[in-house]
Amino acid sequence: RASIQVSAVPAAPWVSNPADLGGGGQPVQPRHPDVQQRHPGAVGTIAGTVGPVAVAAGAVAVVLLAVPAVPGRPWQGPLAVVAATAVALPLLNHVVRRLGGITGDVLGATVEVVTTLVYLGLVLSG
Repeated sequence: RASIQVSAVPAAPWVSNPADLGGGGQPVQPRHPDVQQRHPGAVGTIAGTVGPVAVAAGAVAVVLLAVPAVPGRPWQGPLAVVAATAVALPLLNHVVRRLGGITGDVLGATVEVVTTLVYLGLVLSG
């Protein structure tokens, strides 16, 4: 059973906290033949199981859900999500390469980085 992390979805008017949308999901692990789980555990059940179509559909859904995040600025929520993802994906690939695999801690840290960057992107409205 695979899931896509949606706790980085900016708060819509009907959601009090973006993390409420998460449901315990994890970010999608990049499909790479050299990426393996480092230790047996929960990561082994989701590692490499999400295909590119599901990733694209999830990404589009998250960007669309981000539109109403900042009233009067429909571009700011999607921009925050795209910018956070643009930072997090290379960071995730770097950490996976350095550690020689993926762990739950790597996934958890990625969730925290994305969430923090999205929140910063939403509150920095100048």
